[in-house]
Amino acid sequence: MTDSARRRLQLRSPHGSLAGFPSWARRPDRVLYRAHKAATGPWWFSSDGSGRFDLSPPHGTCYLASDPEAAVRERWGEELLALGFVPRGLAEGTHLSELRVPVGGRVADFCAGDAADFGVTREISTTGRYDISQAWAEALGPLGIGLHGVRYQPRLSTDSRSWALGLFGAAGTANWPGDPRPLGGIELASRLGIDVASPPSLAALSSVLRTPSPSVVI
Repeated sequence: MTDSARRRLQLRSPHGSLAGFPSWARRPDRVLYRAHKAATGPWWFSSDGSGRFDLSPPHGTCYLASDPEAAVRERWGEELLALGFVPRGLAEGTHLSELRVPVGGRVADFCAGDAADFGVTREISTTGRYDISQAWAEALGPLGIGLHGVRYQPRLSTDSRSWALGLFGAAGTANWPGDPRPLGGIELASRLGIDVASPPSLAALSSVLRTPSPSVVI
């Protein structure tokens, strides 16, 4: 393989039979985490194509994580990487819910070594080609071989113990029990050691703009 070929995306859309694809048993008592908008509930199943494994209507995908940090990094990761902190408005508008999916079921396991035998690479968790990752979700989901979701490695976490879950269900909001005491984003950031910062006020910016530059004497 040439150097240029190695740099190209190796992940392809699913092809051939996916019978026997490795799966993972999701127990109803397993605790999962979701970082979500404070103004909305946690059980939102996305079908607009904005999520990595979104299904097409009438089905959708709800994204959860194995631990709080993985859930938060999936929501705040771009800001953290770009700024080194989380803007206060974003933190205040976020809740972390501790959840239990009320039904069991088996999900496709992209973390399993055998997944590579079907053409899956780790790129499925990182690629910006959502058309490919969504094609895998469609092939494995309700209209494919009938699995109830996908387990995968979260893109913005490096802890090998962390994993994420794209749970399949009806598009929209599921009427399932939520977290009666979700953790607010400010406290959440404090617990995880993430800095929260406010943008400078208009008064502060005006003061800076009015301050004359020092004269240069030649």
